Amino acid sequence: MIIRTKDNYTFALLEDPEDEEMYVYGIGVGDNGINERKYYMKLNRPNKDKITHVAFHLYYRYLFYSTENAVYQFDMEYPETPAKAVLSFPGETITTLKVSKLALYIAFQPWEKLRENQLVVGSIVNDKDEDECGVMRIYDVPTLMGPLEKKKEYTELGKIVDIVYRDRD
Repeated sequence: MIIRTKDNYTFALLEDPEDEEMYVYGIGVGDNGINERKYYMKLNRPNKDKITHVAFHLYYRYLFYSTENAVYQFDMEYPETPAKAVLSFPGETITTLKVSKLALYIAFQPWEKLRENQLVVGSIVNDKDEDECGVMRIYDVPTLMGPLEKKKEYTELGKIVDIVYRDRD
């Protein structure tokens, strides 16, 4: 997973195939066009579960990752602190995880710009029919590793494989 943030950092999550340890690697692109390694740290994860999806926050140094039915948050400013579980969905499987991104060249309203601080989680309910098993949840991401605040939830969607949406409020 590779993502570019608003302040010209590019982050990647790397896995060592020998010991299955994971590392966060970040490159900063300077005004002079020189790329420089700014971040390199071991992902201090409290579990050894397989990470299925990853999302880097565009402003805060947060890495979100999911296992089968849980979401974890890792603060890259404090790499010695283990990632913490922030969401859990028993009986569901997480199928997508992303931080909302807006285009840079469009004049958005202030309420629209707040969406850049939102985490979007798509999942499927394991024992439901494929036509109505999908759930999409949108969470506000506060500063200082505060608890995520659920903003919206849409249920009984079809099987979710990716999420692209348009919201007017």
